[in-house]
Amino acid sequence: MGEIGISGPKANATQSIKYEDVFNMKELYKAIRDWLITNNYVSAKSSEKMEHFYLEKVNPSGAKEMWVWWRTERSPHDSKYFKYHMNVDFHILGMKDVEIMHQGQKLKANKGEVEIMINCWVETEAEFKIEKTWLSFMKYWFNRRYKKDIEVHKADAKEEFERLQAFIKQFLELKSFLPKTEMFYPSRGLG
Repeated sequence: MGEIGISGPKANATQSIKYEDVFNMKELYKAIRDWLITNNYVSAKSSEKMEHFYLEKVNPSGAKEMWVWWRTERSPHDSKYFKYHMNVDFHILGMKDVEIMHQGQKLKANKGEVEIMINCWVETEAEFKIEKTWLSFMKYWFNRRYKKDIEVHKADAKEEFERLQAFIKQFLELKSFLPKTEMFYPSRGLG
């Protein structure tokens, strides 16, 4: 996983989570959306705007392939000079609707392979405001002057990045390296 850097194509943290088995796509989608709302990356009203791309293909056998791209950002409550970006991309292959028995009840679910790619980075005011003006030379000064603040925000964003990973893994019941006591969001799903 690596360190979260200041904004830019090389300066970010990226993680991919793959799962192949029975899962509930609708509940997974809602759970991650709710996590992003709870953590102020998107509001409940604007959550439809976070979806920048959606593609669904159905092959002749009835299996679906889906791509969903979410783009979210938030400003930390203690600073207006930083933005945390969290991109979540879903790629689902061979998804079919199935019925399973759980505790004596038939439940509708999905079977297939889901890959969730998470990309997170911190953007400074020097990048999202100053760079668009003739004062772009101040970016170096800003990054040097606020170096300690930048490190604090990078650590905070990395922690959120790791919490989202752990949440998704817990939802899908995959192994996680964070203790379950650190999970703050209730598990939702079939289990």
